[in-house]
Amino acid sequence: MKKIAIVFIILLVVFLGLFIYKKITTPDISNVVKEMDESLNIVKEEQDTVNRKWSDSPVSKEFVEYLNDRYSKPESAVEYLFAVAMLNQEDFYPDAFTLEQYNEDIFENEEPNKIKLVKEIMNRISRNRKLESVEMIKSMMVFEKDSLRVVADLNYSDLEEPIRINVKLKKLEQHSDDEHIHEHESNYYYIDSSVWDLLGSIEGGE
Repeated sequence: MKKIAIVFIILLVVFLGLFIYKKITTPDISNVVKEMDESLNIVKEEQDTVNRKWSDSPVSKEFVEYLNDRYSKPESAVEYLFAVAMLNQEDFYPDAFTLEQYNEDIFENEEPNKIKLVKEIMNRISRNRKLESVEMIKSMMVFEKDSLRVVADLNYSDLEEPIRINVKLKKLEQHSDDEHIHEHESNYYYIDSSVWDLLGSIEGGE
């Protein structure tokens, strides 16, 4: 019995230590409302600037630093997904998700026309562009490296009450030596929840 008690105490101490560590290292998010009109303008401006890398005007180092600062915040990943959905831009939709989650959601789906599928998803996320704002509520820890959950309320013009969602995010380190955007490393947050689970929350809350 002594050995069992000792093992139990050790496991409890390890678990509590891990819990405290995750609690301390899980980023807090500001309880703010992201108005869609403002978010759309920000994301469109970002996309226009990034698109210049295909022209003779390279993206500035200052802009890269701005992106690193903005998308190192977990709430920006949530804001980006809904802005892209409202803009109905299928080319930028994959950038909202981790590669693994995007492939699982899209390429494991039976619909052969993937562009059509993504457009349908975005229309359902935005409820045909009726999303007015996203209110960030809180962050929650998960026992997975560089991951957390964000709780947010979605406010649609055709609904009296907001729809609450719980989205898992993952921070990924990326390195780029693209001559147009300067050599740099970035740590962005991406959606790591299935979009089908997200749609279940949205459409189930109608």
